[in-house]
Amino acid sequence: MNKVLVVDNDLLILRFVSDVLSKEGYQVITAKDGLSALDILREITPQAIIVDLVMPNIDGKRLCRLIRGIERLKESRLIILSATLAEEQIDIAELGADACIAKGPFREMARHLVDVLKHSGGERSRFGSRETIGVRDVYKRTITTELLFAKRHLEAMLEGMAEGILEINSAGRLIYANSAACSFLNMQVTDVLGAHFTEVLPDPGLKRVEDLLKRLGEHPKKVLEESAIELNGYRLRLDILPIQDGQESTAIIIFSDVTEQKRMEEILDQAQKMEALGTIAGGIAHDFNNLLMGIQGNVSLILAELEPDHIHFDRLKAIENYVQSGADLANQLLGLGRSRSRNFVPTSLNDLINKSSSMFGRTNKEIVIHRRLEENLWITATDPVQIEQVLINLYVNAWQAMTAGGTLCLETENVTLSEQFVNPYGVQSGRYVKMSISDNGIGMSRETMKRIFEPFFTTKERGKGTGLGLASTYRIVRSHGGFITVSSEVGAGTTFDIFLPASGDKALDATRSSPKPVMGKGTIQFIDDEEWVLDVTEQMLENMGYRSLTAKSGREAIEVYQKHWSEIDMVILDMTMPDMGGGETFEKLCNINPGIKVLLSSGYDLNEEVSEILARGFKGFIQKPFTMRELSEKLRETLENE
Repeated sequence: MNKVLVVDNDLLILRFVSDVLSKEGYQVITAKDGLSALDILREITPQAIIVDLVMPNIDGKRLCRLIRGIERLKESRLIILSATLAEEQIDIAELGADACIAKGPFREMARHLVDVLKHSGGERSRFGSRETIGVRDVYKRTITTELLFAKRHLEAMLEGMAEGILEINSAGRLIYANSAACSFLNMQVTDVLGAHFTEVLPDPGLKRVEDLLKRLGEHPKKVLEESAIELNGYRLRLDILPIQDGQESTAIIIFSDVTEQKRMEEILDQAQKMEALGTIAGGIAHDFNNLLMGIQGNVSLILAELEPDHIHFDRLKAIENYVQSGADLANQLLGLGRSRSRNFVPTSLNDLINKSSSMFGRTNKEIVIHRRLEENLWITATDPVQIEQVLINLYVNAWQAMTAGGTLCLETENVTLSEQFVNPYGVQSGRYVKMSISDNGIGMSRETMKRIFEPFFTTKERGKGTGLGLASTYRIVRSHGGFITVSSEVGAGTTFDIFLPASGDKALDATRSSPKPVMGKGTIQFIDDEEWVLDVTEQMLENMGYRSLTAKSGREAIEVYQKHWSEIDMVILDMTMPDMGGGETFEKLCNINPGIKVLLSSGYDLNEEVSEILARGFKGFIQKPFTMRELSEKLRETLENE
């Protein structure tokens, strides 16, 4: 006996069609909505399926498309029987239907149904090209036309939304999904509709939805879920809205794509964290440099009394090198906390890469270095010393990731970046020089990549890393108006891409002069609130031939200067002191002698705050800790400067 499935939410129609077809010898099975029909079709393959268009829980149009998507139902006769066909134009071919019959007078409707079902084989196709059967037996209704228009309008809006929309019935099954939702789920609508939501949503999103649905309760209310879930590469915010319609209850799940928003928030959080931690680190580094000044000064004094062949000379030089390493570390900390005034010059990044990588390669011969440098690379305005530090930091990072040796690839490229590309990094679009540093080391997990630019974060064992290298790299690149990105995969290596703005200048060959230390004469007033710095610097000055007058505070310095200003050739003034800082002290000294020569000294580096004070009339700047040679050079330069 041939089986016919009739799908309609109108019980009267179901009974009428069942009676008509049963008398014709068909076995009739009924379903009250599209969802029930799908359940039945999992078990049987009917000869014909009769579908109403307007139904709850998956409407007739979607049901037709779902049926035609099931391979074993390709040959089943699909007939649309609907009361809206007088007002609605149906694309029979698009729905995969064999015929459309308008609901009308029962006698005519019965005749049309029997007539359509009795046609078989080659005759079947003629119904797909004809107009709706029985439409002349009914009248168009204005209200139905208006409701259908509103329905089409709503469907078009839902399909065009960027947000994903899912509807779940009280049993947890999906009865609606728009295109965006299917895209987020990475599934076809035929696989989504009718499925239980636990079959569609992967962890951890599944657990989040289950918890939210349990909290909905019986009364209509909107539950907002602010934290995003990870789903197939998207980061989605969930909004769940319960719907109560008589005895039926459903829930609407709205997926909002916040992938880009979250990425920008992470970039902002990273910048804010760097700023906060950097401020603390800068204060620590300042005090650290003052301590190093005491060590460095005493080492310089001892070395000045020893011949190079003395038994302790090499040990003292080693201590001096350790002090310099400590000062370098402190300067990295300072750089995290404050913006610096740098010596920006037109630079060829190719030259810096060749120089730094050659030096690195000589001491790390287990690493094979490949260079692919663009021949006509654009010039950038950089502080070459700082960019060399960036490169060395990244070389070391790559070397440590390649424990058994490996390959380090260095590339440069001219690129033009769009506003959309650079917007998350807060820089201007335009021409950039791109440097890529790639290794084939152990790689990083996604969680590690999120934290690598944080100060003091390190994956190395205790004692084998400070966690400042990449944080310093991030800070230097940002201070040059550029940005840095990282891509990595565990076991597949890491690539850092650095983008620096291009300039139209020509590169300069920067050479450093290093004049020999010289003895001097004259009276120097040294002002510093740290007693050990005061003592050791006083001895250094006297050993170089100068007379020294000291003061432990700004107020004491003013008293000393008032008494001896005519004898004092120059003042060395600490910038950071309690009660009266370097800036205020300088102004009061100038009131006594407008022609005073003052050298600014600080445990901080040459940052914007120091530069602002220098602009008031200081003759120079020296950063602690300094050697006797460095101090002698700075004194000669300042005293000779008219």
